Amino acid sequence: MDEIEFLHKLLDNRTIERDDLAHQLTTRSAQLDEILNSTSWRITKGVRQLSTTLRNDVAPRVVEELRQRPRLLPLVDRLRPGISERLAAPPTPPLHADAERLEIVNGPYLEWVQRFDTDIDEAAIRSYLATLKHQPIISVILPTYNSPIVYLREAIESVRSQIYANWQLCIVDDGSITPEVHEVINEY
Repeated sequence: MDEIEFLHKLLDNRTIERDDLAHQLTTRSAQLDEILNSTSWRITKGVRQLSTTLRNDVAPRVVEELRQRPRLLPLVDRLRPGISERLAAPPTPPLHADAERLEIVNGPYLEWVQRFDTDIDEAAIRSYLATLKHQPIISVILPTYNSPIVYLREAIESVRSQIYANWQLCIVDDGSITPEVHEVINEY
């Protein structure tokens, strides 16, 4: 295969990828528009606004008030069990201004990340993992086909940076014609 044929195939592949991404974007935009224009979405607008106001404005003020007046906690605990433990935890940051749109697309994951994706004690986790009697090998299969190099490297590095050490990464190249893909795989 000469260089011109190779470049034509590469261009054809990029065109197919671009068209596929454009189609996905159009589909997702149509789905989002359908949701945002639905009757139920319009009807529940006030509830969502109230929920956002309560979560971002009222709740932090109530929490701060309760932290300043701990003698009220037993009363509040009777009304809502477990509130003392939640107040002891670091406060949840308010949702991003575009969270409403993102939450439609990402579901409750965005809120989960903001609540629980905090700094971790890697040393403690590694110490605990060392005590486990059974440490199975976790196999991660990474298919690739003419992947953009930056994303391929990010995917590989994300696996390499895991705390659990007993893993194997199986990169499966589906006949990429991009030489850089082969170079990166060979490099790792």
